[in-house]
Amino acid sequence: MESDRGLFLVLCWIIINPVLCETLCNESVKIARGEVRYPVTREVGSVLKYMCPNYTRAFPVSWRVCMKNGQWSPLRNSFLERATTASCVPYSCSGHISLENGRYFPRRTKFSIGSMVHFECDSGFNMFGSPNRTCLATGKWSGKMTICDSGETFCPNPGIPLGGQRIGARFWEGQQVRYTCYRGMVLRGPEQRTCRSDGSWTGTEPRCEERFSFDEPEAVGKHLNMAEEVITNTDKGIHMYFVVKVSASIGKENIEKVQQFVEATIEKYTDFSKVLRSSVVIFASTADEIMALKDNSLDDLDFMKFLNRTGCNTGEALSLVLNSIKENLDWKKPAKQVILLITNGRHNMGPSPYALIQNITDVIPEPTKNLDIFTIGIGDASKEELDRIASQRQEPRSFYLPDYEALDKIYPEENPNACGVRGVKEVHYGRVYKGTEAGQQQWPWQAFLKMTDNVQGGGSIIADRWILTAAHVLMKSATATYDPSEITVFLGVTRTTVKELHGNGMSVEKVFVHKDYVYNNDESHSQVFAHDVGLLKLNRTIKYSDKRRPVCLPCTEELSEILSLPNLDWNKQCQYQDRILTGNGGEDFRTVTGYISGWGGWGKSGKKRTSNSLLFGEISIKGRDICSKSYPFPLPFPDDRFCAIGEDVDACGGDSGGPFVIKTKGRWIQVGIVSHGSSTKCTSGTMGYYASVPKHMDWIRQQLDE
Repeated sequence: MESDRGLFLVLCWIIINPVLCETLCNESVKIARGEVRYPVTREVGSVLKYMCPNYTRAFPVSWRVCMKNGQWSPLRNSFLERATTASCVPYSCSGHISLENGRYFPRRTKFSIGSMVHFECDSGFNMFGSPNRTCLATGKWSGKMTICDSGETFCPNPGIPLGGQRIGARFWEGQQVRYTCYRGMVLRGPEQRTCRSDGSWTGTEPRCEERFSFDEPEAVGKHLNMAEEVITNTDKGIHMYFVVKVSASIGKENIEKVQQFVEATIEKYTDFSKVLRSSVVIFASTADEIMALKDNSLDDLDFMKFLNRTGCNTGEALSLVLNSIKENLDWKKPAKQVILLITNGRHNMGPSPYALIQNITDVIPEPTKNLDIFTIGIGDASKEELDRIASQRQEPRSFYLPDYEALDKIYPEENPNACGVRGVKEVHYGRVYKGTEAGQQQWPWQAFLKMTDNVQGGGSIIADRWILTAAHVLMKSATATYDPSEITVFLGVTRTTVKELHGNGMSVEKVFVHKDYVYNNDESHSQVFAHDVGLLKLNRTIKYSDKRRPVCLPCTEELSEILSLPNLDWNKQCQYQDRILTGNGGEDFRTVTGYISGWGGWGKSGKKRTSNSLLFGEISIKGRDICSKSYPFPLPFPDDRFCAIGEDVDACGGDSGGPFVIKTKGRWIQVGIVSHGSSTKCTSGTMGYYASVPKHMDWIRQQLDE
C-alpha cells in the first residue's frame, strides 16, 4: 500500500500538479451501520460518500470532501450538528395528527417507515384525499392531505397537515388561514393561504416534515418540466437563470453532476424552442456569471472556478441575476423569467437573498405571470430558506434532494398515455375567431373532422380509439347522421392544407349521437341544440406521441386521483367535479377561465372565412343569469350547457365540436364542447355556448364501456 502511494506521488509530481499531489486523504473513515464509498483518487476536492441501508440516512452529513490538509471535511453540518463518528439513522414520520370532523388510528407521536394511518369521517362529512397514508422511505407521508368536509363553503376545507396546525376556520372568498408545525418539523409550502374567486386556495398544499426527509427525484422532474412554459410563452420568449453553489463543501464529483444536470436541462428545452435563452451564475463566497443570456453557449463552462472557495453568498448571485434581467428586459413584451437555484448550504454572507428576490419581483411587469422561481436544496440546504425564496404557486416550486446523485434521476421517461399533458419541440405563434395560431404540440388532443360534403368540425382525443365532438357536427340532416365512411378524422395537425393532412387521417368505425339530442324541435324553440354531444369510434388505435395525446375528462378515476377528490359514489363525485371545474356551469359565480381551439371562421360583418391554421383563445365561464340574458332563443337557459366569453375572442363556424379546456394541477381537462353562439355572425364580444362535459359524462362513459 505504501509503495503504491509513493509511486502515485512521484507520477503525480511529474505529470499533474505538486499542490494536489501532496495531499491524499486516508481510507480509515467509518460509519456505524453503514459503508463508506471512497473516490477513485483521494485528492483535494474528491468526495467520500456514506452509504446507508434502506430507510436510513447518514448523520450528520452524507458526504465529505478531501481538504488541502489531507483530512476529510469535518463531521459537522450547517445546522451545527456534530459527531465524532458518522452513523446511519432511521427516517420517520410525525405522529402529531389533527383531523377535523373525523378520527384516525393508530395514535402515536412518531411513525416508523412502512407504518400506516387509517382515517374515517364523521357522518355527514365526505372524505377528500387519502383514507390511508403510509410513512415512506423518504421520511414523508404517502398520498394527499386527508380532509373531512361537508362541501358547504365557497372554498373547500383546506385541511391540516400531518404534524402541524391550522389557524383559521372560515373558508369564504378572500379569507385566509395560517399554518404552523410542531417542534422539530419543517413547514413546506405557504405559511398563509387565501380563498380565491375561483373557489380554490392560493399556494400548494402545505406539509410538515423532518428536516432531512426528501422529495422523489421523479416528482421534482414533473414540476420542473418547462414544456408548459415554452408553449405558453413562445410569443415573448423565456429567460432561464441557473444559480448554482459550487464551493469546496460540495466537492469535485458533485460539481460535475450539477454541471451535467444544468447542461442537460438547457439542451432539453433549447431543443424545444428557439426563444429560450439561458444564463448560468455560480457562487461560493463570491459570484460569477459564467454564461450570459446573450451567449447561450455551453462551450467551456467553468463550474470548477470556486472549487477551493468557502461560503454561501446567495444574495450576490441573485444580484447578478437582477442586473441581467434589467439589462435584457423588454418592457413592451417582457419575457418569462425563470430562476432555478441549486444549493447545498445556508446563506451566510453578502446581501439578503430575500431582499434581492423582492427587487427582482418589483422590476418585472406582472410578476405572477412573468416570474417563476424554483429551488433545489441538497444535503445541508435549509428548507425554510429555500421555501422563502421560491415562488408561491398552486404547484410546488421548492424541493429537497438527499444528494447530488439524485439529479441524474430527475428527468424520467414521460408516460405517453397520461391525459392532459402537453409536449413540445418547437411552436410558432401567428394570428376560434381572431385567435392565436397554435403550434403542433400545443393542443395534442385536438382533432379535425372532415366530411365528404366538405363540412368540417372539431373534436378531441379522449381515449385511444375515441373522439369527443358535438352531436350537430355528426348530423347530415335533421334526422340522419353521417355514415362512418363519410367522416375522416385528422390528428396531430395544426394546418388543414392538403400537404399536412396527407397521411394523418383515420377512418371511423361507428358514430354515436346523444340519445336526447335535439337540434330544433319546433318553431317555439323549446329545445335547441339540446344535449349536443357525440362520439366517434375509430377503426384502429391511435399511436400516442407529443402530437397526439388524450385530454383529461371529468368524473374519471384518473382525474379523481390527480385532484384528490372525495370518495363518493360516481354520481355525487361527478356533481362535485362539475362544481369545482365549471362552478356548476356558472351557477356558483366562480371565476373559471380556459381555452377553446379550432379551425373556425374569422371575419367581419358575418363574412366567415375558415382558418387553415389551428387557432386558440382564452375565455371565461359566465354566470347563468348572464347566459340567460344573452341566450338567442325564447326559453329558459338549459342545464345541459354553460356560456363563456373572451376578450376579442369567440368560437365560430367550423369550431363546433372542439374542446373547451381548463388547466388544474398541471393537467388539461375538457369541461365543454363548442356548441353554438348567440349570433349568426362571428364578432368580438359575442357569447358562446358549450355543452357541459360533466353533465354528459354518464352517457359518454356508457358508450366507452360498451
